Amino acid sequence: VLPRLAAHRRRPHALGEQGERERRHRLGLTLVRGNHDRWAQDPPRELGIEVVEPGWTLGGISMHHEPPEGEPAGPSLCGHIHPAVSLRGRGKRGAGGVRAACFWFSDQLGVLPAFGSFTGCATVRPREGDHLFAVGDGAIVEIKPA
Repeated sequence: VLPRLAAHRRRPHALGEQGERERRHRLGLTLVRGNHDRWAQDPPRELGIEVVEPGWTLGGISMHHEPPEGEPAGPSLCGHIHPAVSLRGRGKRGAGGVRAACFWFSDQLGVLPAFGSFTGCATVRPREGDHLFAVGDGAIVEIKPA
Protein backbone atom coordinates (compact mmCIF):
# COMPACT_ATOMS: atom_id res chain seq x y z
CA VAL A 1 0.00 0.00 0.00
CA LEU A 2 2.78 2.46 0.91
CA PRO A 3 4.14 2.99 -2.63
CA ARG A 4 0.66 3.90 -3.83
CA LEU A 5 0.11 6.29 -0.93
CA ALA A 6 3.45 7.98 -1.60
CA ALA A 7 2.65 8.34 -5.29
CA HIS A 8 -0.80 9.84 -4.79
CA ARG A 9 0.49 13.42 -4.49
CA ARG A 10 2.26 13.20 -7.85
CA ARG A 11 -0.30 11.05 -9.67
CA PRO A 12 -3.76 10.98 -8.05
CA HIS A 13 -4.94 8.29 -10.49
CA ALA A 14 -2.36 5.87 -8.98
CA LEU A 15 -4.76 5.11 -6.12
CA GLY A 16 -7.70 4.14 -8.30
CA GLU A 17 -7.12 0.39 -8.08
CA GLN A 18 -6.61 0.48 -4.29
CA GLY A 19 -9.76 2.50 -3.75
CA GLU A 20 -11.80 0.30 -6.07
CA ARG A 21 -10.66 -2.87 -4.27
CA GLU A 22 -11.68 -1.42 -0.91
CA ARG A 23 -15.07 -0.27 -2.22
CA ARG A 24 -15.79 -3.61 -3.88
CA HIS A 25 -14.83 -5.76 -0.89
CA ARG A 26 -15.74 -3.26 1.82
CA LEU A 27 -12.35 -3.64 3.40
CA GLY A 28 -11.33 -1.32 6.17
CA LEU A 29 -7.74 -0.15 6.32
CA THR A 30 -6.11 1.53 9.31
CA LEU A 31 -2.72 3.19 8.93
CA VAL A 32 -0.60 3.54 12.07
CA ARG A 33 1.59 6.61 11.66
CA GLY A 34 5.31 5.93 11.39
CA ASN A 35 8.58 7.21 10.02
CA HIS A 36 7.45 7.08 6.36
CA ASP A 37 4.56 9.46 6.97
CA ARG A 38 6.86 12.48 7.08
CA TRP A 39 7.16 12.30 3.29
CA ALA A 40 4.16 10.21 2.23
CA GLN A 41 1.53 12.42 3.92
CA ASP A 42 -1.96 11.20 4.76
CA PRO A 43 -3.86 9.25 2.11
CA PRO A 44 -6.72 11.01 0.31
CA ARG A 45 -9.91 11.10 2.41
CA GLU A 46 -11.95 9.54 -0.38
CA LEU A 47 -10.14 6.23 0.22
CA GLY A 48 -11.62 6.02 3.70
CA ILE A 49 -8.34 4.92 5.31
CA GLU A 50 -8.35 5.59 9.03
CA VAL A 51 -5.07 7.16 10.21
CA VAL A 52 -4.13 6.60 13.87
CA GLU A 53 -1.23 7.36 16.18
CA PRO A 54 1.09 4.67 17.60
CA GLY A 55 -0.42 3.03 20.67
CA TRP A 56 -3.91 2.81 19.13
CA THR A 57 -5.60 -0.37 20.38
CA LEU A 58 -7.77 -2.92 18.65
CA GLY A 59 -9.22 -5.80 20.64
CA GLY A 60 -6.77 -5.20 23.49
CA ILE A 61 -3.73 -5.21 21.19
CA SER A 62 -1.64 -2.04 21.00
CA MET A 63 -0.62 -1.11 17.44
CA HIS A 64 2.67 0.61 16.60
CA HIS A 65 4.74 1.30 13.51
CA GLU A 66 8.03 0.69 15.34
CA PRO A 67 8.48 -1.58 18.37
CA PRO A 68 7.69 0.31 21.57
CA GLU A 69 10.68 1.06 23.81
CA GLY A 70 11.32 -1.67 26.38
CA GLU A 71 9.09 -4.71 26.83
CA PRO A 72 5.45 -3.84 26.09
CA ALA A 73 3.07 -3.90 29.08
CA GLY A 74 0.56 -5.88 27.03
CA PRO A 75 0.11 -7.47 23.60
CA SER A 76 1.48 -5.27 20.81
CA LEU A 77 1.94 -5.49 17.03
CA CYS A 78 4.33 -3.50 14.88
CA GLY A 79 6.24 -3.52 11.62
CA HIS A 80 9.17 -1.28 10.65
CA ILE A 81 11.93 -3.84 11.29
CA HIS A 82 10.98 -6.00 8.27
CA PRO A 83 12.11 -9.22 9.99
CA ALA A 84 13.68 -12.06 8.04
CA VAL A 85 15.32 -15.40 8.78
CA SER A 86 18.42 -16.83 7.11
CA LEU A 87 18.29 -20.56 6.47
CA ARG A 88 21.29 -22.67 5.50
CA GLY A 89 21.44 -26.21 4.18
CA ARG A 90 23.04 -29.01 6.21
CA GLY A 91 24.54 -30.83 3.25
CA LYS A 92 28.18 -31.86 3.07
CA ARG A 93 28.88 -29.10 0.59
CA GLY A 94 26.72 -26.62 2.42
CA ALA A 95 23.83 -25.86 0.13
CA GLY A 96 23.41 -22.14 -0.39
CA GLY A 97 21.29 -20.27 2.06
CA VAL A 98 18.00 -18.50 1.60
CA ARG A 99 16.58 -15.50 3.32
CA ALA A 100 12.84 -15.22 3.91
CA ALA A 101 10.56 -12.59 5.39
CA CYS A 102 9.09 -13.78 8.67
CA PHE A 103 6.61 -13.08 11.42
CA TRP A 104 8.48 -12.71 14.75
CA PHE A 105 6.66 -13.16 18.05
CA SER A 106 8.01 -12.69 21.56
CA ASP A 107 6.01 -12.83 24.79
CA GLN A 108 4.17 -9.51 24.28
CA LEU A 109 5.30 -8.29 20.83
CA GLY A 110 4.52 -9.44 17.31
CA VAL A 111 6.58 -7.99 14.46
CA LEU A 112 4.98 -8.26 11.03
CA PRO A 113 7.00 -8.90 7.85
CA ALA A 114 7.21 -6.53 4.92
CA PHE A 115 6.54 -7.65 1.38
CA GLY A 116 7.78 -5.88 -1.69
CA SER A 117 10.93 -5.38 -3.67
CA PHE A 118 11.70 -1.95 -2.20
CA THR A 119 11.40 -2.85 1.49
CA GLY A 120 14.57 -4.74 2.34
CA CYS A 121 14.69 -6.79 5.52
CA ALA A 122 16.73 -7.36 8.66
CA THR A 123 17.77 -10.81 9.86
CA VAL A 124 16.42 -11.22 13.37
CA ARG A 125 18.16 -12.79 16.34
CA PRO A 126 15.40 -14.50 18.29
CA ARG A 127 15.64 -14.98 22.03
CA GLU A 128 14.65 -18.12 23.90
CA GLY A 129 10.87 -18.48 23.76
CA ASP A 130 10.46 -16.41 20.58
CA HIS A 131 8.58 -17.85 17.60
CA LEU A 132 9.48 -17.29 13.94
CA PHE A 133 7.25 -18.06 10.97
CA ALA A 134 8.94 -17.82 7.55
CA VAL A 135 6.92 -16.79 4.51
CA GLY A 136 7.58 -18.11 1.02
CA ASP A 137 6.17 -19.95 -1.98
CA GLY A 138 2.58 -19.63 -0.79
CA ALA A 139 3.25 -21.12 2.64
CA ILE A 140 4.01 -20.01 6.18
CA VAL A 141 6.35 -22.35 8.06
CA GLU A 142 7.43 -22.21 11.70
CA ILE A 143 11.20 -22.00 12.08
CA LYS A 144 12.66 -23.35 15.30
CA PRO A 145 15.61 -21.20 16.45
CA ALA A 146 18.83 -23.21 16.88
